[in-house]
Amino acid sequence: MHAKTDIHVMLNGATVVSRQFSQPVIRIGRVEETRDARNDIVLAGTGVSKHHAQLVVGDGELTVVDRSRNGTFVNGQLIHEPRRLGPSDVIEIDAYTLRVALAGPASDADDTDLVVDDPAALVEDDLVPLDDGLPSFDDVSAPPAESTDPVSRSPEPTPHPRPPEISLQLAPREHPRDILLNAPPRDATPAAVRAHHDAHPDVPLEIPARAAETPLADVYRQLAAQFAAPGWGRATRADDAALPQALDLARRLVAQRGLAIQPGAPWPEWLAREVCGLGPLAALLDDPSVTAITVRGAEAIEVGRGEARERAAIRFSCAEAVHAIVERWLGAPLANDGLIEATPAAGLGVLALGRARAPGGPLIHVTRPHASAPRGLADLISEHLLPRAAGDLLAEGLRRGLSFVVHGDAAAELTPLAAALTVELPGSRVVVLLRSGAWPSGHAIGLAGDRPDALRCARRLHPDWLVVEEVEAADAPDLCAAARRPGGGVLCTLRARSAEAALLRLAAMLAAASGWPDVTACRAAVAGAFDLFIGVRRTATGRPVVHTISELRPGPRGELAELFTWKPETSALEPTGVEAQVLR
Repeated sequence: MHAKTDIHVMLNGATVVSRQFSQPVIRIGRVEETRDARNDIVLAGTGVSKHHAQLVVGDGELTVVDRSRNGTFVNGQLIHEPRRLGPSDVIEIDAYTLRVALAGPASDADDTDLVVDDPAALVEDDLVPLDDGLPSFDDVSAPPAESTDPVSRSPEPTPHPRPPEISLQLAPREHPRDILLNAPPRDATPAAVRAHHDAHPDVPLEIPARAAETPLADVYRQLAAQFAAPGWGRATRADDAALPQALDLARRLVAQRGLAIQPGAPWPEWLAREVCGLGPLAALLDDPSVTAITVRGAEAIEVGRGEARERAAIRFSCAEAVHAIVERWLGAPLANDGLIEATPAAGLGVLALGRARAPGGPLIHVTRPHASAPRGLADLISEHLLPRAAGDLLAEGLRRGLSFVVHGDAAAELTPLAAALTVELPGSRVVVLLRSGAWPSGHAIGLAGDRPDALRCARRLHPDWLVVEEVEAADAPDLCAAARRPGGGVLCTLRARSAEAALLRLAAMLAAASGWPDVTACRAAVAGAFDLFIGVRRTATGRPVVHTISELRPGPRGELAELFTWKPETSALEPTGVEAQVLR
């Protein structure tokens, strides 16, 4: 005599079928009957395999066995072997949720000849074999015509009543197995990730381990589905124009559930802005006093204003909303173990970490500099970052329209010194090719430096001073031509440890971009274009200092002469005694 088993099948939160079985094996699949076996529960979903899973009843326990290619989940976790079910466990297959419970012993008339004492033994000897990895064309076909109801072989289900004021058509929820099948390599470059998602627009990179469901997460998911979110944590196609519609729907959903999670919090408006924009980040980014933002998943948002720190009164509704905002804002989905660094706007730095890297996340950290006056050479002198004699030399070079190269290794910050030099050019038209994202606000005209024709566009603005951050090989011919023109100066930053290394890099860039085979001739051309090389390095304490100022003298070899050098014994930049010929 076998125990009776109650099974409730739900779709989008509504119970569509309630059945009771008294047999030891309950088969679940997409079709009612095949040559191999007959399914007791038929789920009409494209993510359901022909023979998807089986429930085994024995010794007062229930065991679920996965037989599919698309996966069976228990409490949101993909199972790889027979799994005994606890009283509160739920089974998820495609968009369906099954709640299973033992209801008590069955009558003798309900007995079958098959008695199961060891479910594991039955798994190996009696059940349908596992899919062997060969192509299964029927597993991706449409549901058969003879079985169009969500669940067949059962009495006509009574629809779950919905409140009359709202009616939603929800897309089936995606599962981790469906998503990971088409994931790009974990070490793929950002360009490769974007190309992958162009090829698989409906497949997110990865879905995090499912967190405990909350009413707010449920509301967000329903809203996102209504506005064509292609999957879990993916950005919707809605914008500000859809905000009134999203707000109306959010109000009805929140009222339907009677949410009172945070007294006085306008959750309908917050949820609508998550679906149609950047959610709580939008108002914080519009506040010029905010210099740092840290989003810790749905737990809290910490805000920095200079040295002060506080917790924002607003937060995200759920981790899924944070993932969607990352994609909408930065243009790429955030993987569970992902890391995204971006500069979505000038002066703004963003770091996004998945939950494998930041438990309790995902985490978004935003930084931007104070909206204060840019520092000039006088500030560097007063802070003892530059001696007065060196400051006077640089100021006179700016006045005469010389061309400068600011260089340093990967740890050195080059932009602050370059920006300080431009502060000494009031009234001049300064055009900056932005590539570091950290250029301070001021009188300069900023152009996006990632465009192939950015430098030529900058030259067509006829600037008095042309500033190029992080010189690239393709820049070299136009940069040298701009530096040789009369009536204006050029300032650029370049990654190189020494002035000699910077000169060699520029010569090699010019040779590669122009097709000149003679690197010596390219070195002479660079020597005829640039005048002063300023070396920046970072001390052991993290303090940036100018460690050399060298003059590049024109000639066949382009000789470098050090005018100032760093003295370790005095920890200061001191003159070498060499006279600067460019100031004669």
